[in-house]
Amino acid sequence: MNGKLEAALYGGTLESRLEALRQLCAGSGVGSRRGTNCHIHTNESFSVFRSPSEAVWQAAREGLAVLGINDHYTVAGHEEFRQACEIAGIEATFSMEAVGMDRAAEATRLLLNDPITPAAFTSAPKASPAFRRPPPSPHRAWPACAPPSSFATGR
Repeated sequence: MNGKLEAALYGGTLESRLEALRQLCAGSGVGSRRGTNCHIHTNESFSVFRSPSEAVWQAAREGLAVLGINDHYTVAGHEEFRQACEIAGIEATFSMEAVGMDRAAEATRLLLNDPITPAAFTSAPKASPAFRRPPPSPHRAWPACAPPSSFATGR
């Protein structure tokens, strides 16, 4: 039965992939979660995973607590990834990987973080929608670097 459900993770509609994931997670018996991988690619860019749901199922089987999507030049898989992580009980982070060029560095043939292409650098900022500023404690003051409440609430 699992083989058929696992195959459904990368075919059909979004709804059918998420339903297959629900069924797999319900029968998986995964206990406590630990570990983080904030840099996985899906079928929306170069990857062995054929859908965001399939990537999340692999993470659930491995018992990961946090998983981050990081496709190249697209956020097309983010919504399926978000829903799949919610189903699996995995904290999601979101990113998009892009390569930039520093033209001044290119002129001097300076290698940045690409060992072959001068002046190329990869950027992949991460975000977590679950960031919440904890309530103030009467026992300690917030440090000077704490984010303002507008940052924590998104207002």
